[in-house]
Amino acid sequence: MRQSWNLLTFLHWKYPASVVQSLIPAPLTLDLFDGEAWVGLVPFVLRGLRVDGMPFLPGFREFLETNVRTYVRDSDGEAGVWFFSLDAASLAAVLGARANFGLPYFWSQMRVSHRERSILYESRRRWPGRTAKCAVEIEPGETIAPEHLTAFDHYLTARFRLFAVRRGNLVAARVEHPPWPLKRARLARLEQNLMEAAGLPSPTGSPVIHYSDGVDVRVGAVQLQRLPRQSRSVRGVVGQTDFEDVVSHYRSTLRRSPRAHQTRSLKTGIQIASASWEEPTVLSPCSSFPGCVISYGPTADRWGCCLGDQRVPFPNRRAL
Repeated sequence: MRQSWNLLTFLHWKYPASVVQSLIPAPLTLDLFDGEAWVGLVPFVLRGLRVDGMPFLPGFREFLETNVRTYVRDSDGEAGVWFFSLDAASLAAVLGARANFGLPYFWSQMRVSHRERSILYESRRRWPGRTAKCAVEIEPGETIAPEHLTAFDHYLTARFRLFAVRRGNLVAARVEHPPWPLKRARLARLEQNLMEAAGLPSPTGSPVIHYSDGVDVRVGAVQLQRLPRQSRSVRGVVGQTDFEDVVSHYRSTLRRSPRAHQTRSLKTGIQIASASWEEPTVLSPCSSFPGCVISYGPTADRWGCCLGDQRVPFPNRRAL
């Protein structure tokens, strides 16, 4: 899949490794720099998205995106990016990336504005959830000569693999692009809660900022990675066998207590949201948060998945 990433800004904050690792599914481990984890907020304009050998598709030619990310290694030591969230202005791209890559994409209203010396990125989430928003304004500065780029600059920006969880399985894809033509930048404005919405503490201190006019990118096919059989909480990983156990436990609990509001699978430790109907008509894994279950019932047009006590509406209905 080919595309170009343009008008891209990297903002990075240092985080305690233990805080970030708790949000990463096994067998991935954090790729640290000097013992510290780094989390990035990255807004940009995506242009020319297309499958190799195919023409441009409507709704994919140009749209804005903002992702929240950190850096990890798999059990073989391969380095890559783990995305906590990706907001995009194209609903078609959001649905396609959720289905094909298992990436936690969100549909957002977004725009980018060019001012006299600055670039302003703005976004407000539409689905799922409507509370997350972001406004970033930066002033690009001087170009950083390639010979002056440090190991830290490369650590934050030169990433050529992405990881995701799709239907309970860890997957990866290669990302190919030339070296980033980087510039220094100054932060003029920052108002955001995307990082908090992803389960991270609010960032502290001034971010490390890089800006790039852009590069052409090719994202390879998704490859399945072997995943240890284990279960984790809402943002963890659950295998297909464990999910079948959840379904069985969920239905048996409803038979015993039809109006149970929340139940917990003793076998998997995964919290499940249930409504006040006697038997759900649909029960399916959440594509955004592996290990979470989406449930629908005959009395509701839409229901949602369990994010603690929060329910996020889903517009589709899928049979198990």
